[in-house]
Order: sequence, then C-alpha cells, then structure tokens
Amino acid sequence: MTTPDSYPKVVRALQSLKQPYKEDYFLLFDECEKLISEVDYRPNIALPIDDFFSFTHKAMVSATPILIDAPRFKEQGFQVIKIRPIFAYQKPLELKPTNNVSVMVRRTLKQLDENIPVCLFYNSIADIQSLITDLKISDRAHIYCSTESAKELRKAKYNVFDTVTNDNGASNLNRYNFFTSRFYSAVDIKLPQKPVVILISDVYKVSHDMPYTLIDPQTEAIQIVGRFRNGVERLIHITNTDWKLKYQTREQLERFLLEEHQGYQELVKLQKQVISKGEKHILTQAIDRTDYKMQGFITATGAPNDFRYNNAYLDERLKMLYRTPAALNKAYRRSGAFDVHTESEYLAYTDEERRQLADKNTSKAERIQLLYAIYQRRTQKDRLAYEGLKQEYALYFEAFDTIGYAKVKELGFKERDIRAEIDRFQFTRQIIRPEVIGAVYRHFQPNTTYSTEEVNRHLQMIYDTYGIKYDRRGVGKNITYSLVELEF
Repeated sequence: MTTPDSYPKVVRALQSLKQPYKEDYFLLFDECEKLISEVDYRPNIALPIDDFFSFTHKAMVSATPILIDAPRFKEQGFQVIKIRPIFAYQKPLELKPTNNVSVMVRRTLKQLDENIPVCLFYNSIADIQSLITDLKISDRAHIYCSTESAKELRKAKYNVFDTVTNDNGASNLNRYNFFTSRFYSAVDIKLPQKPVVILISDVYKVSHDMPYTLIDPQTEAIQIVGRFRNGVERLIHITNTDWKLKYQTREQLERFLLEEHQGYQELVKLQKQVISKGEKHILTQAIDRTDYKMQGFITATGAPNDFRYNNAYLDERLKMLYRTPAALNKAYRRSGAFDVHTESEYLAYTDEERRQLADKNTSKAERIQLLYAIYQRRTQKDRLAYEGLKQEYALYFEAFDTIGYAKVKELGFKERDIRAEIDRFQFTRQIIRPEVIGAVYRHFQPNTTYSTEEVNRHLQMIYDTYGIKYDRRGVGKNITYSLVELEF
C-alpha cells in the first residue's frame, strides 16, 4: 500500500525480489478521480500510470469516479462496473447562493448551536486565516491542511494539524475546524456527535483561471460528506456565482489543446533542424517555458498527457457550473447523492465589489467612488457586511458621515488632508454646543481684558470638561467660534 508519489519505492523493493511482479501482483488504484482532479498541481500522482497499463491484473476504483478519456483504456478493453445502492441514500443539502461569501459564512456561523462542532471545507489558506481573524475564534479553531502549509501556519501561531486523529486514534477536532482539499477524501472522521458541515466556494478567488475553491458537486461534495462516518447534522454549501465567468466547451478546449500540441511539435521539430548551439539553446528555452509544457500537458516521451487533458476539461466544466445557481443546483441533483434545498440571499455589498476595491490597478478615485456607492446602499439588514468593510475603510466611512463625499473628492482623496478636515469639522461642532458656549461666557466677562495664558488655560479646562479633542497650538483663537455662534 502506497501513495502514487512513493510508488517507485515499492517497485524497487519488488524488483529486488526478482519476481515477475507485473504478472504476480494486482495493481489497484483507489480514489482514481484524483488522477484527474489533482494532476495539475500534483503531477507525481500519475507516476504509476505507465506501469499500471503494463500489469496483467489491474483496476481503478472510487466512490466518485470520473470516467477518464484516454486511448489505453479502450485499447486494453477496460469495463466500467457501477454498483448502485437499492436504498435511499440521498443526504439533505442546503445550497446557499449569495453575492457575499464571507458575510454569509459569518451570518451562518452565528446562527448555529454553540455546542455542535462545525467543519468548514475551504481550499484557501489565506481566506481561512481571514475568517478566523474576522470572527475572533483563533483559540477555538483548528486548521487541517498539507504538511507544507502547516509549517507556515504554525509560525503564525495557528492551531494547525496535518492529521485529524491524535496519538490514541481519536479525532482531535475543535469548535471550528477548517479543512483544505488535502482532507476532501481518503480520511475517516469519527465523532461522538454529528457536526455541521459547511462547504465554501468563491468564484472571485479563482486563481490563474484554475478554480481551486470550486467544489465539484458530483465528486468532491460526495467525498466530503462521506468523511464523517457517523453522519452529519447539517450539510451547507455557501457559494457565489458569476455569469461572466469564462469557460470553454469540451469541443473548444480539445481543439485549442490540439493546436497547442501541434505548435509544440513544430518547435521541437525546428530545434532538431538547427545546427548552432546558440539556436538550439534558445529553442530549448522556448520549448521548456511554454505554458503547454510547464502546465504538464506533455509527457516525458513527448505525447499528450491524457490525464492533464482530462483535468483541463474538468476545470472548464466547473467554471460552467458556477456561472449560475441553477446550473449548480442541477449538477447536485444529477449526482443522485443529495436532496437539495436552495435558499439564495443577496446583499447590497458584493464579493465582486470587494475585489474591485482591492484592485490596485484601479485608480484611487474610482475605488473611493465605489466605496461611497456601497456606503449609500447600506441598510440595517446588511449591517454585518458593512462592519468588516467599515473597519477596513474606517477613515472614509467617517468622512462620508461627517464632511461628505464631495469634500473628500475636493481634497483629492488625500488621507492626511481628509483626517485634518474631519478633525476640524468635529471640533467645530463640539465647541458650538450650547453648554460649551455657556461655559465660555461664565469664564469670560464682557469688556474685560485677558492674557493669552489665561485664555488658553480657561479654554483648555472647558475642552477637557466636555471631552473635546483639540489642538493645543493657538487654543486662544478658538474663542471666536463660540462668541460668533452665540451672537448669530
């Protein structure tokens, strides 16, 4: 028994026995859909494939297989054997489409019973960290991820693990438990009580056109709920969708990849034709740095990588599903594994707007204008959404509340000038309060001369009494504000 990455070690051991191991042993590839879903970022998962096809006795198996389109399966006469249960096995699933994933996650968590553990499956370390910080739950949160990611998270003082069991074999879960794709399958989680399981996807966090946080309803979602051997209390999928998400049909992608392969072969052919070392060196660099080769679409022998091709088809299919809630709902129902209930909730402040606010390629003026548009749309219902936004852009929200957007724009969106104008505005409003003006007239008599030191001392005492923030420079000049306002 071995991982695909360590398969060569087993082969070396078998070879040392000097036995015809490819005839004497049966090679079984478990969780075979991972050959497709993970080969883009884990190329070594395909290390046993050439050997696999040369074994006399072999098979692939999974609870959630993906049919692999590769010539060698047809050439060797592989059969697909489906085992279907004859009992009702669908799990209730709450599909929650939204336009603000982070707020919807926070809102959902606040509504849950505090005594029930929560397991959140979110394939984004950065966003898991952000949620833990926003929710202030670091002391009650565990992160389960790859060993490599765990090293960095431990440095940041997170409670992080690369296994879900302790030394005694029991699950070591906390109140909030975050899992990356490392734990979507091939893990048994046995708990004394059923947890709430939340799947999280975000189309606006699609990196390099690869949908790392998008969960496949027909494979990954089934695998995730299957991790919990004693069942789950609730199963929830929170996601946004984007009808503008670009994707290629299978036919379009196949044609594009074929054209890329032909272009790659032309470069290889040209490399063989040139004579000088310099020309060969340049062409070798060009070949090695093509996306086609760097992204694993070509094998070491120069043939198309069938598994990487299938992986690309899967990515495009996922992007198609996450264009609309209806498409995602249909995919869940088509899987046959879920009884789906959809409840959409949309907020005035969206994930797309959050992305635009963070885009440094957009001018500051455009970003602050968008922020003001969001500010104007705020409602009591969306209070939770605006809390995080208000913390992040505290200066501008304060400015909109006090001096207004027009003044912010007039100041050229310069933060130092905006801060100074807010302070001036708030100071002016404070010193013209009736009780402050009354105090000024009690301390200063008409037709009386006072020294600058006396004016400063009396005004500072009044400001301190009424909790007025002030600049100690030129305090005496402030008395004109109160006197003028009173005469008015």
